Amino acid sequence: MILLEPTIADKEQVAAYRASFLENNEIIHGSSGLENAESIEKWLELQEAYKSPATVPAGHVPSRVYLAKEANQVVGILNLRLELNNYLLQYGGHIGYSVKKSFRQKGYATAMLAQSLPLARSFGLEKVLVTCDEKNLASAKVIEKNGGQLEDIRIDPTDGSSTRRYWLSTNQ
Repeated sequence: MILLEPTIADKEQVAAYRASFLENNEIIHGSSGLENAESIEKWLELQEAYKSPATVPAGHVPSRVYLAKEANQVVGILNLRLELNNYLLQYGGHIGYSVKKSFRQKGYATAMLAQSLPLARSFGLEKVLVTCDEKNLASAKVIEKNGGQLEDIRIDPTDGSSTRRYWLSTNQ
């Protein structure tokens, strides 16, 4: 499995990835707005805008999105946020990710997070915050397998959800 930035050549696979989540009424964590995108082309344009502080949309932070590919098939998406705003510090973290349903419980999320740590380091991040819903034990295991140290669990006052907050070193 390898993490690669998306290109127009990935259009059909990204569209299929999006459809698989929408069909199951699932949120596409780490997709940098894919579920709400007008089109895959517009989503790709948005990913370019996120790369520079000068062009990142207001209220957002610079970031990079990566497709996780196995045998040239998209199995997951990962978003590496290069800064934290207040919301991300409390609930979202530096890294968000998702894995297509048919590829879950096969180690892809663990591998994706592991491969994202050197990428984060290449952008100057020595440690990263990774979060998950308190009840998402599978995601908690992924984070812990990658050396995540639980800092705390925070409750979002807007919806009452509980979020586990882990810090990981990028020196692995």
